[in-house]
Parts: sequence; C-alpha cells; structure tokens
Amino acid sequence: MVVVETNIIAILGAAIASFVVGMIWYSPFLFGKEWMKLSGYKDQKDMQKGAMKSMGISFIAAIVTAFVLDHILQTYETTTIDMAVQGAFWVWLGFTTTVQLTHVLFQKQHFKLYLINTSHQLASLIVMAIVLIIL
Repeated sequence: MVVVETNIIAILGAAIASFVVGMIWYSPFLFGKEWMKLSGYKDQKDMQKGAMKSMGISFIAAIVTAFVLDHILQTYETTTIDMAVQGAFWVWLGFTTTVQLTHVLFQKQHFKLYLINTSHQLASLIVMAIVLIIL
C-alpha cells in the first residue's frame, strides 16, 4: 500500500504556478482578447467586475486540484517528470475535456472557447505535476 504524504509547500507552489500559467494564457498577448470576446465581456472593465472574488475562489480550486493531483501521482508512484506529465495528460483527457465538452454542448458555447479553456487546463495540470514532482 502506498502511503501518501502531503507536502503543503509543493501543493501551494503548484497552485501558484497554475495561476502564473493562467495569467500568461489569458493575457492579451495570447488568448485574452479572444477569450473576453467569446465569454461575452464588453471590455476590460466589464471583465474585472467581481474579478478579485473569482480569483480567490479560483486559487482555492487550484489548491484542491494540486492536492488531488499530488495524491494521484503519489498513488501511482510517479517519480519522474515524464511520468508526471503523462499523468497530468490522462487526468486532463479523462476529466477536464469530457466535463467541459458537456457544458459546451448544453450551454451552446463557442467551441473555440472550449479549446482555449481546456488547453489552458492541460498546460496548468502539466505545470502543476512538474512542480509537485520537483518539490
């Protein structure tokens, strides 16, 4: 039986790294402008309404994601970055893409928005997995 040990520093580091990925991903230099348009925001001010609360809740969600991903990686005795990246990919493919696709279909969202958001989640999970393995 695998004993799972919680490394709070690694989990917090992974959550912070996930936020950095999000800041870059949704910046105007990458997908931010298109994401805002597809999400129905009129401008930057419109998007920033309530953003602090959303970011706080998102950070808590990132901590939970890092905690669960850490447990999965430890349970499967993941010891290398390559294994961690593969684990993150399978978690993304099996859970993120499928759940988000259901939302897109029933909420009639743009498929391009789905691609922006789910590819962000893949990048985020990969970075989290790498941080968790390194720390």
